[in-house]
Amino acid sequence: MQKEPYREVNSMSSKYREMNKKISAFCGYYNNAHSNRPSGASDETVFAIAMSKYHTKEVGAGS
Repeated sequence: MQKEPYREVNSMSSKYREMNKKISAFCGYYNNAHSNRPSGASDETVFAIAMSKYHTKEVGAGS
């Protein structure tokens, strides 16, 4: 006796697309912050800049 699949393929694909869009957006902000790194800025500072821009532009915009 086989069990039904836990999730359908379409359900997983939909969730993956949504996550991929958000991750890609953050990566863009991180790459920009990394390329324009302030003098003497640590990796943590670059990450904080990227997070701030992501939250301002993406989360604040209701995305």
